[in-house]
Formats: sequence, C-alpha cells, structure tokens
Amino acid sequence: MNDIYELDGFDEDLDEAIARYFTHYKIEPGDADLPRELLSHPLTLKIYCTVANRERRQPVSAASLPSSLTGIFSAFLTFAARRVYELIPSIHPNDVNQALDALGDALWEKQARDLPDTQAKQLCQDTNRRWQESLLAALEHEGVLLRHPDDVGGAAWSFVYDLMAGHVVATSLVRTHGSRGIRQLLHEDTTTARFNGTPEERHPLATDIFQALAGVLPRAGAAQLWQSVAEPLRLRALLQSARLEADHLDSATVDALAAHCDDLRGRSDILQRLYSTRAAPRHPLNAVFLDRILRNRSVADRDLRWSEWQRGHSRRRRLLVDAAALATRWREHLHRAESDGLRARWLMWTLTSTDRDLRDAATAALYWYGRRDINGLFNLALEAITINDAYVGERMVAACYGVATAHPLHNPDLDAALPDYLAGLLNAYTGAEATHPTFHALIRYYVSSTFDLAHRSYPATVPDTAELPLTFSPAPAITPLAEGDPRRDDVSSTIGMDFGNYTLGRLFSDRDNYDDSHPGHREATAVVLGVVHALGWRPDPFDEVERRITSAASLRRRTSGGRTDRYGKKYGWVGFHTMAGMLADRGQPPEDLEVDIDPTFPQPSQPVPVPLGTWTLRTPADDLEWLRHGIVDVPDDFLAPARLGEDEGPWVLVHAEIDTEDVTTGRDAFGLFNTVLIDQENLTDLLEVFDALPHPGRDTIDLPTEYYVFAGEIPWHTRFAAPEPGLTTEDLYSGTPRYDRPDLRFERLAHHFVWEPHHSSQNQATAYVPSRPFSQAFDLRTLPVGFDQCEPSGAHAARSFAAPSGFSGGLLYLRADLLRQYAAGRAIVTLCWGERQITTAWPERPSGALSDLYRAYQNIWRQAKQH
Repeated sequence: MNDIYELDGFDEDLDEAIARYFTHYKIEPGDADLPRELLSHPLTLKIYCTVANRERRQPVSAASLPSSLTGIFSAFLTFAARRVYELIPSIHPNDVNQALDALGDALWEKQARDLPDTQAKQLCQDTNRRWQESLLAALEHEGVLLRHPDDVGGAAWSFVYDLMAGHVVATSLVRTHGSRGIRQLLHEDTTTARFNGTPEERHPLATDIFQALAGVLPRAGAAQLWQSVAEPLRLRALLQSARLEADHLDSATVDALAAHCDDLRGRSDILQRLYSTRAAPRHPLNAVFLDRILRNRSVADRDLRWSEWQRGHSRRRRLLVDAAALATRWREHLHRAESDGLRARWLMWTLTSTDRDLRDAATAALYWYGRRDINGLFNLALEAITINDAYVGERMVAACYGVATAHPLHNPDLDAALPDYLAGLLNAYTGAEATHPTFHALIRYYVSSTFDLAHRSYPATVPDTAELPLTFSPAPAITPLAEGDPRRDDVSSTIGMDFGNYTLGRLFSDRDNYDDSHPGHREATAVVLGVVHALGWRPDPFDEVERRITSAASLRRRTSGGRTDRYGKKYGWVGFHTMAGMLADRGQPPEDLEVDIDPTFPQPSQPVPVPLGTWTLRTPADDLEWLRHGIVDVPDDFLAPARLGEDEGPWVLVHAEIDTEDVTTGRDAFGLFNTVLIDQENLTDLLEVFDALPHPGRDTIDLPTEYYVFAGEIPWHTRFAAPEPGLTTEDLYSGTPRYDRPDLRFERLAHHFVWEPHHSSQNQATAYVPSRPFSQAFDLRTLPVGFDQCEPSGAHAARSFAAPSGFSGGLLYLRADLLRQYAAGRAIVTLCWGERQITTAWPERPSGALSDLYRAYQNIWRQAKQH
C-alpha cells in the first residue's frame, strides 16, 4: 500500500471518537473532565485507553487516570516494561528503563529523530540476543518502537510517536544531569538553540522534548521549566506548565500564568487548558482561576480576550454542546458536587458572549443547576452583580428569578436561601449605601419581581428593611455624547439604523418612526453612545473584530442559523436598558419590557393521553364528496375525559386548536374548540346563532394572548392578563358570537401563551392556560417548566397538552368540579368547528367546483356540547 494518509486530529469528531474508544476499552467517563486537548490526537487517545484498560476485562473509571502527557507516557512505558518482563523474563523492567534512557540520550546527542539499527541494538544490549528474545522486538510488539528503512538501504529505529520520543529524551536528560545539572544545561546557549535556533540548529524533536520537559522536571523535584530556560523560551515553557497535573503546579507558576494569560494565546491558548481543568476542585487552574484572570478587567478588554476566544468557530460549537449537555445533566440528576459549582462559575463567565445561542444555553444550564442547588446559584449571582459587565449580572439574576418561580408550593431549600439572597440584592441596589446601583431596567425587573414573588409565597424571607415596591438607588451619572462631541464620532457607527430608529424608538410612545428631532429620542441616542464609549468601544481594535463578526454571522445565517451580535450592539443594549431605567426613575417607564429570553424555561407540553381517530379518511374517494361529508369524529371522551393519565377527573376541554393532514392525499382538517360560560337564559340563543352562522369565524374562538410574559409568572404576576387602559380583566375574557348580538355575552376560560420563538432557541414552547380570573378563584399555581396548574394542596386543576398522535396543535383541560364551582350556575358549553381542506401547492389556487364549494362553506363542520 503506497498511499499515505495524514490526520491532524479528530477535530469536530472528537466526542464521537472518545465515545467509541471508551466503549471499546470499557472506560466509564463518569464525572471526569477529560484532557480533550490531548485526546484529540488519535495516537494519544489510543495510548490513553491502553493505559486505562488494556485487557478490557472489566469496566474502569476515568476519574483516576492521568491527565497530562507526562502521566500518560510514564504509565504507558511502565506498563510496557512489565509486559516485556512477562514475555522475556531475562529482561528486567530496570533493563527496559535503562535502555530507554540510553536511546533518549543518543537521540539528544545526535540531534536525531531515529537511530541506526546497529546502534539501537547496542544501546538495548541486543547484540548477542536472538531476535525473538530481543528488547527491540519486545518494544516494537508493545507499540513503543517502530523499525523502518533508512536512507542508505538499511534499517533504523524510532519511537512510534514523536511526543513519546520527546518524553523519553526529556526523562533521560533529567536522570543524566540531575535536578541541578538540568537547569544549567537548559540555560546554555547551545541548548536554547536546539529549541529556538535556526533550522540547522534546532533538534528535529525540539517541540516534543520541550513540551515533555515541562512535565518531567517537576515530577523529578526540579525547578519548573519556565524558571529554568533562557528568556526567549520563558513564555513557551510557561504555557506548557499549564498542562501539568494539580500536584505539580506551584503557586509561583500559577501566579505567572495569571500575569501572562494574555501572552499565552493562539493555537495553544491557555483558555483551552482552563476549559479542561475548570471543574477539578483540587486543581489551581479551575474555574476560580478563570474568575481571577477575568474579574478585574474592563468590559472591552475582557471581550477582546475572553468573549472573542469563545466566539471561535470550533470552540463555539464545543461550548454550545457543552452547555446543552450540562443543562441535560443537571435536569436529570439531583445531586450537586463541588465540581458542579465550578462548572456553574465557568458558565457564569460564558454570559459575556455576544453569541446569543451560547449565552441562552448557558443561562438555561445555570437555571437547571440552581433547581437543585438554590443557595449555590444565589451566592454565585451575588458575586456576578459585582462584575462590571451587565450581560453577566442580568442573566444571573434572571436565572435566579426563574428558579424562584419554579417553587410555587413551599420549598424548604428556597425558604432557606431567600433571606440572604434578598438581603444581598437590597444591599447592592437600594438605599443610600447601595454598593452596585444600576439603571439597567432588566436587572431591576428581575430583582423587583423576585421580591414580589417572595412577598407573595415566602413572606417571612423578605427583609424587614425592604419597602415594596422596591425603590432603586440611582446609578452614577452617564455622560451623554451630544452631537459635535468628538467622542461621539468614535462610537456612532455602533448604532445601526434599525437599532437607532426602531429599538430606541420603542422607548417613546409619542415618537413617530424616523423622527430624529424627538427630544427624548435624541437624549436616548446620546446616552446610549455614552454607555458604549464608557464600556470601552473604540474603532481600533473593534472595527476589524466586528467586520469579522458580521462576515461570520452572515455565513452562519445561511448555513446553521446561529446568531452573534457585534460588541458595539452588545454595549448598545446595555445603554438601551440603562436609558429605560432612567426614564422609569422620571416616572416615564417604557410601555413594554424589552426581553429576549424566558428565564423560567417552559418545556413543550406532552401529547394529550386521549386518542383521537383520523379526520382525513381516504373514503369517500371523491375529494369533493369528502370535503362536504367527510367524517370528523369528536368523541365525548375527548371533550370530557374521565381521567387524564394518572389524574382523576372528570375533565373538560376548554380550548384546543388542532390540525391533521394526509400528505399522500393532500387532505387536511382542522378543529377549533372553545368552552364558554353564558347565562342559562341566553344558552339557546347562543347555540342557534352559532349553528346559523355561514362561517363561525374566530369570534367564538379567539383568546387573550401573551407574548412577553414569562411562563413562570402565570397566573400571579401583574403583567399577566394586564388590561389596556380603560378596560378591566373581565373585559379581556368577554366575547359575543357576533358583533350585532351584544346580549349574548359569554366568558372565555383560557389564555394563549405565545412566546415568540425567534428570540431564543431555548424558548420554543407555546400553550393554552386558564384565564386569570379562573386561576385566581382557586389560588392556582403554575407547575415548573410547563403550563399545568395546581391547587395549593398540589392537586392538578388544569392540564395543558400538545395535540394527540397524528395531529398538531395544543389543548387545555380544566377539572370539571372546579369549573362547575366557578360557573356558579351559568351554562357550560363547548363550541367546536373546523374545516376540511385539500392542500394545493403555491401559487396554485382552488378553482371551478372546488372554489365554489369553499365559497359556499360546504367544507365546514361544527358541533356543540353542553356540560
């Protein structure tokens, strides 16, 4: 076979490669953070797995396996020496070690990657041994050495892996020279040249030997490599030190890594190493170290170093997958270890990112972390609000608010965690001595709503000093950049037309689009630009960075659909929320809360456990006949089931909008269901009007709709079902079958939760929920991450479902006993109607007999059921 295949690493297939190797070698990863940057090389992964469980007899844990190349190679060669002894009892493990040292010394002295066959035999004491009993043959069998043709027709020997060769050379140098002599050797000019000289001076294994020395020296009790080499090699050596195991990292090295973290970037960035060590409690380079090197930076400096590192394409994918995996893990497992707290701290810093999908995934993961460690999340949030990047504090208090809403029934852990958390928020944001006052409207909203929730459900936890509603302390004054200010020219490009006109314009209900003369809008623009400037945005270096972001975002929209904002836009959003808070302090709050994620993270509803037969039968075969008379079967068990899964009823379907289609025949049918309450004396007239309508329309179906209220705020928050000025809550749920029959007024019983899914990939759920008056009548509470509601006793009162199998859409059921109690003698009737349709491909339009049938509404079905 003459073909040569080159493989640099597994790259994006690394997860699959690790999983397959671990399955083959029966290695259980468990909670271990693997040295991914090492395992990305196929040979290292194989050696790692061989070290872990060569015989593959029983499963082993990865938790106690080495996490550095030095540890991996040391274990591998020690095992190989024992295997040689088992195969050839005349060759002791010490003989093997001595031979390896001799080979390493020779490679160093000859500045070679391989050795001639004759010399290799001499160094291994194989001159008088038969081949089958030779050390060289045994080491080749064990995957340590490789024999290959040389340039003159003979044979040569090399190590199978250059990194392993580097380890052997480094080990032999330390053993030969000792801990003192090696430092002198490494300081010599000739040694420096072997690592950093011209191509003629450099050792062919220079990179591998240098990397290995960083691991071998501290294990031998010698000084760290970065302390031993000459100046040109210090930073390279320091970066290699970051790969050491915890036991071999001293405080001086950790301090040096912190001081030089900006110099240790590029393809082998120290931040990649920090990803691997982030969750190791005993490792000095865990997430606490990341906190140390990021916390005291300016926002712009941090973004250019840390947020930009996150944005790298391969890293972004890895970090996004990681955040999703952590969310799944924390959702499914109750226990929280110290390592979980460290992962949460890493995710907290991920929130600086302008990659919206990554930031949202990190927020969701933090929410799930806090569901089982409320105190841990609350304490982390109190640290986060001291960070100068509002992107971090805002999402941390959002996650905390989400966790608080997840416990509508008394929870002792939340009860215990709230007092200190609320006191910390008060100390930070309120009073004359507020430590971190802010105008940021979203942060203020999450904080004030957390107090509102606590006051409602956990009143004893609210500090006595808290006066509700909260009055926030004003933040330090913002310096607005008025027109003509040269600083404004530096940052004016950060506000695009859409953001400047539409987004900032939403702060002022009395402003028309494109009205640049509006005084409030002019002030807001100046304030936002002042915030952008204060946060550190400057054309140099951000112009080039943002050009790359815009280019990459355009490509991603065409391919994977990812969303990444410019840093100028990030700072502009901070300015927007700052201005919104300033307006609120003047008594001019914006009409709407500008939110981009639901931090209560509702999950899509499960399909209703009530079967429903098909509505798109293939009989009759004639499409026109089917449109007129096709059977739409809506059984009583669907409208009023005796039970829903494990929940005893009976139940009443109060709202549903469902659809089904046969893609083969093109037959489609939908059904709309709405249960209403009406005075008994008007019931007959309502049913007659409903039956007489040529087309029932949506007057009997439509519900009040919420787009920006959070699922966890239903039904208790004042934003839910808030009527327009001049109207009442009752007006929201009042309706008539026709505009000209105001006497037939009925009450709707449901509300539509429609979070717009384009805001966040984490919020894709919509549902129907009980009306606010119904929920208030029984003090119902929404169960976490969903839309079901229960009584204070915990008994289910409302169940929200997705459509049954074969259908799409959603449904809402209320418990019949509560519904009758709420109706207070009024009639309860479910109005049902829908259409049978034939799907046509655009731009084709129905014509002829089909069009006539539609115009005559002959494809409509309807029925009504009294309860």
